[in-house]
Amino acid sequence: MLDVGGGWGLFRRWWCMDDDALFIVHDPALERFLTGPTPLYPGLYGEALERPMTFAAGFGEELPYRDGVFDEFVCAAVLDHALDPRRVLAEGLRCLKPVGNVLVIVQCTGMAGGERTLLRPFGRRLLRAFRHPLRALKRLFGGAKDPHLHHFAEDGLKGLMASVGFTQIESRLYGVDSGARAFLARKPV
Repeated sequence: MLDVGGGWGLFRRWWCMDDDALFIVHDPALERFLTGPTPLYPGLYGEALERPMTFAAGFGEELPYRDGVFDEFVCAAVLDHALDPRRVLAEGLRCLKPVGNVLVIVQCTGMAGGERTLLRPFGRRLLRAFRHPLRALKRLFGGAKDPHLHHFAEDGLKGLMASVGFTQIESRLYGVDSGARAFLARKPV
């Protein structure tokens, strides 16, 4: 299993391990492993933390793995923080075996997505910052209210996943009153 942006690898809790199975977390936050989990984590996520995991530091836009080696690809609460969500999905698809499964969990807006996958693309926000440098400086020093680079609508994310090559895309509510959705899909044969 490949868990891109998986942090501590908490999805290991539901992972069905085989003797030759490997759970890889690919995440840019190496510093968390230098300090260890907070004291609260072992009590809440002990079952997950006890299972084996391999950590690889890096970004989801450039995965260093061979084509077609993973059975499953997980990307939870990551795409809205990625510089290029399409490329993260394309890299995940490349690394999946044929008929491999993907699970994407992301916060969705209530707006219809249509073919507009990203409601506020990072590039457009960057251009706006150049047009209004004083406002950009104020947000920079005053703290941004929204840490997400992208905002997705359900239909838009389904369209993005389809454009990359995923099939059999389903969407389900993830959590109660969170607005997050779980997107399940497959890599075709």
